[in-house]
Amino acid sequence: MWRVVCEGPPYTLRGVEWRRVGPYRTSLFALAFTCIGLETRFKELAGLGGGRPALAFVIGQGVNILWTLLLAYLLFGGILFPPPKL
Repeated sequence: MWRVVCEGPPYTLRGVEWRRVGPYRTSLFALAFTCIGLETRFKELAGLGGGRPALAFVIGQGVNILWTLLLAYLLFGGILFPPPKL
């Protein structure tokens, strides 16, 4: 299982120092979602079924964004769990 060893500001997980990996991880994560968005063909979605699939996609993404923001606020905002003391 995962074992986190906190030794001052840089912490390690399975021998990886996350202070050095963090910026790369964040950048690659954002790039992955950008690529998913660029791969979506909105013209094809708008042309199918009178645009209903495109509307369903946009509504679904809007609900997903709101749900994700709410969960992030509850989990990382100290509402459900106390913030970790590093």
